[in-house]
Order: sequence, then structure tokens, then C-alpha cells
Amino acid sequence: GTYRVKFVIADLDFALSRGVTAHHAVIIPEKPVFKMCMNSYDTTEGGYAASYMGRTVMPAFAMGLTAAFGPSHLLRFNADGQSCLCRLMTLSMVFGKTQKLDKSMGEEQLAAFSNNPDLSGIGMSFFDWYWLSDVCDYTHFACVDGGSNGVRADAGLASYANGGVRPFALLM
Repeated sequence: GTYRVKFVIADLDFALSRGVTAHHAVIIPEKPVFKMCMNSYDTTEGGYAASYMGRTVMPAFAMGLTAAFGPSHLLRFNADGQSCLCRLMTLSMVFGKTQKLDKSMGEEQLAAFSNNPDLSGIGMSFFDWYWLSDVCDYTHFACVDGGSNGVRADAGLASYANGGVRPFALLM
């Protein structure tokens, strides 16, 4: 069968002053696409770039994006010193200016989240959360969590296999 993902335009020209020279739309899945661990072991050594998510899952997701949108419509960008077609969002992209460890994508919030905060957790329950690329400590990556207190930033143990995957990409 065909797997369908609804994408949302989250911002325009977000990375224009960060090494990207073409006008673009930042796209994100409306909801997490699937669930996966950040690493099979509980470490954040090397950060997101060295994680299983960054090294293996995102390149595979990029192949799906390329098949869906065509190779001439996706823009490469640099993050963590690497060229990529997609990446997990940062805390700042979802919640706005925060304490940043990774300055590669800046500290601005994506317009979609500032204009519609519910978008950060549409339909999200306590068990339906997703990963972000920020490192919290030696064993935890940041995530967006739902529950009785609403949608919030939280931390997930790197090996939690039930973390949602909701990357962003640049489309021209």
C-alpha cells in the first residue's frame, strides 16, 4: 500500500541567511511519521550528528522525501557540520528562543509554531511524543511531550524506541 504523510509549510526562507541561497519553504509532517529510538544505547556522545537517528534514519527518510518531491525540489543545508536533506527540529524551532547547544539552525521559532502553537502537538497524547535534535545530558535528547499539562519540552532516554520522528526539510 501507499503510505501518505501530510506536510505543513512551517516557514519561508528560514535558512536563507544560514548558507542556503535559494528561496524555500520549510516543510514538516503534520504529525510524527513513525517511531524510532535516537540510539540503541543510552548515550548522547557525539550529539544528534553521531546518533543512529542522524546517521541512519534521516538519510533513509531523505530518500523517501526525494521520491515524493523529486530531487530538484529539495535543498541541501548544513547542520552539525554535515550536508543533509532533512533533520529533526530543534527546541528553538518548536518553542522559540531557548538555551541552545547547537547554533547551526539559529534560535528562531518556525512561524507555524508561533502562529499556531497547537501545531507542535496536534492530537498528541501522553504516549505520543516526538524527538528533537538537542542534547539534554549524557543519556537524554530533547523531545516534545504531551499530557495533562499540555504540550511541553521534555527529555527522552536515547534508547526509547517509542519516540516519534518528525523531521523538517527545505523545499523550493
